[in-house]
Amino acid sequence: MQNVILGANTILSGTVVPTTEGVNGNFYIRTTNSQLYGPKTAGAWGAGVSLIGSQGDAAQPLTHLGVWSAATNYVPLDSVSYADEIWYSVTSNLNSTPGAVSADWKSVGATGPAGANGTNGTNGTNGTNGAAGANGSVFLSGAVNPTTEGVNGDFYFNTASKYIFGPKAAGVWPAGVNLAGAAGTNGTNGTNGTNGTNGTNGTNGADGADGADGTDAAVKEYKTANFTAVQGGHYVVDTSSGVVTITNPTLTAPADNGHAFTVQHVFGVNNVIINGTNYVADGSIFYTVSYKNSIFSVSQSFNDDVGVSLARLKTNSSTEGQIIRRGAAEMAGSDALILTNPITTTSGTSHDVTSIPFWVKKITCMFSGLSTNGSSPILLKLGDLGGFESTDYLGANAEIRSTPDIDNSTFGILLSSSPVASDIWHGVVTLYKLKSNTWVATIVGGNSNERQTYSGGFTKTLSSTLDRVRLTTLNSVDIFDAGTFAIIYE
Repeated sequence: MQNVILGANTILSGTVVPTTEGVNGNFYIRTTNSQLYGPKTAGAWGAGVSLIGSQGDAAQPLTHLGVWSAATNYVPLDSVSYADEIWYSVTSNLNSTPGAVSADWKSVGATGPAGANGTNGTNGTNGTNGAAGANGSVFLSGAVNPTTEGVNGDFYFNTASKYIFGPKAAGVWPAGVNLAGAAGTNGTNGTNGTNGTNGTNGTNGADGADGADGTDAAVKEYKTANFTAVQGGHYVVDTSSGVVTITNPTLTAPADNGHAFTVQHVFGVNNVIINGTNYVADGSIFYTVSYKNSIFSVSQSFNDDVGVSLARLKTNSSTEGQIIRRGAAEMAGSDALILTNPITTTSGTSHDVTSIPFWVKKITCMFSGLSTNGSSPILLKLGDLGGFESTDYLGANAEIRSTPDIDNSTFGILLSSSPVASDIWHGVVTLYKLKSNTWVATIVGGNSNERQTYSGGFTKTLSSTLDRVRLTTLNSVDIFDAGTFAIIYE
């Protein structure tokens, strides 16, 4: 008797009808008459089922096409593997599941129910002997996949891999079907170990030596938070995010004919505190903190329109250190070159820069490695206190590539008119104030993932003074997934 293990079950075999052999769940093949018993249930084998079908017409070869596919047109005598059974087509069919329509498919070796007994007929005359019937199928087995074993119609079981093959057709074994059970579920994860204790903090390093006193700078420092002034420093102060307090510097000697430091422009919604005194945040006012006879004083210039030049009065008069100038709107724009904090554009459908000062005449928008997850055109929108405007833009953008693409847009300033998700955009959009609230834009860019460049020009007239810029897409749905965005205004 030979045993074949299938997962948790075993196929037994012998030459007699099984009685006490095996355990519940086992199968048994009686080799003398090809009867299959099982599975054994409640200690009993039950009736055997013949593995040899009834004699039929002369055998016709089946064409095995592997696993059944809904997309294949099958013709009669095509065979497939489906639901751990071998089926052959009776009719031409498409997308007919084996077993669902009995007129289309028959299971190999399936036996119908027994019919009712008919009445006994009269004995006929003896007929002539019929032709020999075709050989029945044989169930073969081995530890490797079959190659030349058996003849057409036979089945083969690989005892090592638990795959069944057959029926063999046209001298070829079809792909095997796995009879082993599915893998068990994974066990639960173990609990995490406890965290180790934190290490002790290192000691602070010694303070560095004080730097040398600075001189009056031609470029003004831009400040948005509280700070201690540097002797002779010039500052542009932005109070948009809160009150800014300026602490007097420690002076070693009178500097620059009494000039301690200068705040040459203040803009924003909050005040600035100089030397303990609140001053209104007004872009039309300049401040100079003077040092004379060891006493700090703050002098505030006025907004004159007499056409005098910006100059510091260096005399021994009471006006020493004071600044006079021609007008804030003119001087503020020429004194400030402001770079915003770069915005990382790795999420979201839009990115905004707001609180742009009223005096700005030029805005440079810079982009590096810009990308989205979709194909909606990338664009800039301009806005004022009434919000961002999405209509009445005039201009066009050209994509220079193997097949050039030129597009107009009234919804915004186009950076890229026909992008795909793999595009990576680099470039600059420069905005110039032409007059009143009218701005013109130039576009220069390139795609580092394709051999293409971008160029264009636009005009937009806002309802009021520009104070914001938005990076977004035409459909406002595509999400940015890479890149950096920043602006310089002056």
